[in-house]
Amino acid sequence: MPPTRQNEEGDQTPNGTQKRPRNANKQWATDIDDNGVSAERHVAMWLASTNANERLANYHRWTIGHEKKDYLANQCHQYLIEKGCDSRRQVKGVFLKINHIVDAFNKASVLGTGIDGNAEEANGPNLLSQRNKICPFYEILAPVIVNRPFMAEHNSYSTLHPSLGLPDPDRAALQARIQRLNEDPEDDQFDNDADGDDDDDEGAINVNTRDNGPRRQGGRVAEDADWETDDGLDEADDRLDELARRHERNDERRHLQKLAMRKKQHVDVMSYKEEKLAFARRMLGFQEKKAKAKERVMEIQERKVKAKERMVEMQEYEAKMKRWYNKMDLLIKSGKKWEEACAMTGPEPEVPIFLQQKTI
Repeated sequence: MPPTRQNEEGDQTPNGTQKRPRNANKQWATDIDDNGVSAERHVAMWLASTNANERLANYHRWTIGHEKKDYLANQCHQYLIEKGCDSRRQVKGVFLKINHIVDAFNKASVLGTGIDGNAEEANGPNLLSQRNKICPFYEILAPVIVNRPFMAEHNSYSTLHPSLGLPDPDRAALQARIQRLNEDPEDDQFDNDADGDDDDDEGAINVNTRDNGPRRQGGRVAEDADWETDDGLDEADDRLDELARRHERNDERRHLQKLAMRKKQHVDVMSYKEEKLAFARRMLGFQEKKAKAKERVMEIQERKVKAKERMVEMQEYEAKMKRWYNKMDLLIKSGKKWEEACAMTGPEPEVPIFLQQKTI
C-alpha cells in the first residue's frame, strides 16, 4: 500500500529535509539487566574476569597487545549479550568503552604513587574516594593490579628474537629474590650458645626478631613454614618457566612470520621486476617493428614518386615521337627522301634512361 501524504510529511522537517533515524541503542548507564547492573559495569567486570581457557585477566589481554583488540571487543560484546544487555550495540562502541574504562583506571592507579606529579600519600584518607571519582569501577578492577603476571608480557624484549641473548630485567629481579629466599641466612642471633646447652634461657632464640619471615625453632625453620615457602617458590618457578616458554614460542613465531613475510616480499618484488622487464622487451620489439614499418612505408612512397616521374617521362617521349613521325610522314608523302626528311625534321628524340636500361 503506497504511503499517504500525511506519512510523507511526518518524515520530513519544516525545511523539507529528510529526518535522520535516531540510534536505537540504549545508553551505557541506562542499559540495565534484570539484576540492575548497567552495561558499562558489566564491561568493567569483564575486564576483571578471566576466561575459561586463559590464564590472564581480560584487562592484561587488552593492555599487553598480543591479541587483536577487535577480537577481544567482540568477546566483550558477546559477554554483554549473555548478561542481558542491548544486543543492537555495535562492536566499535564496545571497543571505545573498553578503552575509556582502561584509561580511567590507569589514571586512577597512578594517583598517590608520585608519578606525573601525584605526590599524595598512598594511605591518605581521601585516596580511595579520589580514585573512585576518576574511575567509578576502580574497586572492581583493583585486583587485576594485585594479581598481575610476575613478568610483564609486553616488555621491550618480547618482540626480539631469543638468539640476540638480551636480558630480561623483570625475570632477573625475580630470580634474585627467589635465590635470596632459598638461601639460609646465617645470623648470630639465631645461633645457640657455644657450649651447646639448649635448656639454658640465655641461649633461647628470639622468634620475633623477624616479622615477615618464617619462625625458627632450634636454629631451623619450622616444617610448615618451610613447606609453604617451597610450594610458593615451586609455583613461582613453574609460572616463570611457562611464561618463558610462551615468550620463546611467541618470539620464534614472530621471527618465522617476519622471515616468511620478507621472503614473500622478495618473491613479489622479483616477479614484478621480471614482468616489468618482459614488458620493456615487448615494448622494444614493438618499437622496432614500428620503425621497420615506417621504413617500408617510406620506401613505397619513394617508389611511387619514381614511378610518377617515369610516367611523365614516358608521356613526354611519346608526344615527341608522335610529332617527329608526323613531320616525317608529311615530308615523305610530299616526295622527299628519308635523308632529306630527317635533315629537315631533325634527329629522332632520345629514349629515356630507364627505357635504355631495360633494352640493355
